[in-house]
Amino acid sequence: MSESCFLRCVNTFNNRELTEEEALCVTQCADKHVKVNKKVMEVYIEVQPQIAKKRMEEVAALQESLEKQNKSSEHSEGSETKKS
Repeated sequence: MSESCFLRCVNTFNNRELTEEEALCVTQCADKHVKVNKKVMEVYIEVQPQIAKKRMEEVAALQESLEKQNKSSEHSEGSETKKS
């Protein structure tokens, strides 16, 4: 944010102090970045539980699939042992 606002707002290096226009631009730029960050966090907080729920469902489905594979593998190994 600092670099973005600096590059956008600071035009001259003739003075050590910012001009009134530069100071106003920096303030508005920083405010805009803060508001955007706040909005992004609001959306993240709203959507994150849905993402976590979906991920948990995916993990549960994968675990169930692996358990089925293990059971069928154990079953087929048991059948081969009885044949011998």
